[in-house]
Amino acid sequence: MFGNINSKKQENIQTDILTRGENKINDLIAPDTIQNEKTFYVVGNRLVRTFVVVGYPRTVRMGWLDSLYSYDANIDISLHITPWSRTKVIKTLNRRIGQYMSTISMDDRNGRITDVEVVTALEDAEDLRDKLHTGISRFFYQAIYISVSARYVDDLDQLTEEIESLCGSMQLTTRIAVLQQDKGFMTVLPLNDDRIRKTRNFDTESLSTCFPLVSAELTNTEGVPILYGINQINNSLVMFDRFKLNSFNSVTLATSGAG
Repeated sequence: MFGNINSKKQENIQTDILTRGENKINDLIAPDTIQNEKTFYVVGNRLVRTFVVVGYPRTVRMGWLDSLYSYDANIDISLHITPWSRTKVIKTLNRRIGQYMSTISMDDRNGRITDVEVVTALEDAEDLRDKLHTGISRFFYQAIYISVSARYVDDLDQLTEEIESLCGSMQLTTRIAVLQQDKGFMTVLPLNDDRIRKTRNFDTESLSTCFPLVSAELTNTEGVPILYGINQINNSLVMFDRFKLNSFNSVTLATSGAG
């Protein structure tokens, strides 16, 4: 019995000696260098800068973020969504509604005009409370993070200006994660780990408008795909096997002389 135990220990020791010098998966995919700077993160020969979305427009439509999702650049976008207790949210809304109504009542007694933002906030809170009570909607906390990357600082700064301008045109307010670029880099990775936690409350309807349900990609590798050309939106390849579709027919449109 003791002989078997000793032989197993020897086998384990020999196995450890043999595998100690082997390359693991982490060794193969790890970058050469990692360095955390104030406004960007160095990963190998790439510079990565992460933004935090801190301001949103009051009203949005379905697909309002599509221009950001389809932007032709080295950009990664991460959405972190956390559902919240309906009971806790309703209690908080009732307290807020009481505060808004009290403010409006005091303004009426004193002959003052109530701030439009207070009236709007009261209407939004009452509408959300009614939806939660009836089960039409649910409550979530969401955070949006954007990472851009380039090889050189000048290129990174130029891309930063482009993304900030694009976000501004959509009434999105962004801030560079200063002194948190290491946390921002890990947050954008598909690890379900929000290390910055700059969240904003959303109901079901508003949250659904943020999903990237529309894609500009026109590539399907099923069957024997045929290359039809270059996608003018994002410069990707347009290739698919139309004989794998329900209908084989196709329509080609172009300007005069383009053929």
